[in-house]
Amino acid sequence: MKLPKSWTTVTPFSKTLAFVLFITLPFVGFYLGMKYQQGSSLSNYQSQPISLTPTVVPTVLPSPNEKTITLTQQDTDNTVNLKVGDRIFLNLNLPAIYKPNILNSNPEVLKQTSELIYQAVQVGEATLTVIAHPGCYPSCLLPDFRLIFKIVIQ
Repeated sequence: MKLPKSWTTVTPFSKTLAFVLFITLPFVGFYLGMKYQQGSSLSNYQSQPISLTPTVVPTVLPSPNEKTITLTQQDTDNTVNLKVGDRIFLNLNLPAIYKPNILNSNPEVLKQTSELIYQAVQVGEATLTVIAHPGCYPSCLLPDFRLIFKIVIQ
């Protein structure tokens, strides 16, 4: 496409216009950015007071016959033998960015008593599968953790 000669000729006016735009546009952009930031600042929001009410959570102490077994990542794919009443504590030691999701194959046999503690309540077998996804996925592209614990209760 051929442009008219008058559009492509450098004149004193075109030089002055280019100079003025080159100097003023950064300042105009800075000013508009500052105005935008003032409008979207968190200081304009009023915080609501939060009232916390403490709750009492009863603690169940294990009997002398019960034992607590700590399972770590090194215990994956091994079979753990328990007796009824024994407890399992999952010490995952995952980086803080990972959010674990624990799947229990047989909750009638292995009952969850807290987030990472399970208790053997009857004879049988169960599998605990821990799948941990990074909280930053997909932007960080870190791998998932998959841990499998096989439990036999006698």
